Amino acid sequence: MKRKVTSKEYQDIKHERAQETCQLDPLVKIKLGGREYILEFDNRALINIYKGTNINIMQVGLSMDIMAEPANFGITIFEGLRKHHSELTLDAVNSMFSFRHYPYILDRVQLALRLFMPNMEDVEELPDAVDSTGSSADPTEPQTQAG
Repeated sequence: MKRKVTSKEYQDIKHERAQETCQLDPLVKIKLGGREYILEFDNRALINIYKGTNINIMQVGLSMDIMAEPANFGITIFEGLRKHHSELTLDAVNSMFSFRHYPYILDRVQLALRLFMPNMEDVEELPDAVDSTGSSADPTEPQTQAG
């Protein structure tokens, strides 16, 4: 069950978890062309993906629809591999997979992106007008009792 918190509490928890996440190495292994590689999306990778595709994957996420464009998919994989495999080229990466590999690769990419972000699955942010007790009453208005 998710813990319900105010918007400020949610942001505080998110900030704390982001700091914890930065202390870990969010690495994901991926097998391409019979070889194992390390997939990691640091900020440089995200910026280069945006420059190459005009897609902010942190804002819109990744889906099969977005990645159905072969250029988008190749650039995303290339940038995720680049930190640990600087010898690779975009052309070399594009030759390592075909469309039938998309579901597997997309799963690995989504996992790598989830590791890049703090885990907030156990916390639900309430709308600003609702406090942590679940009440949406205006705190500046006098309370009336039914009776």
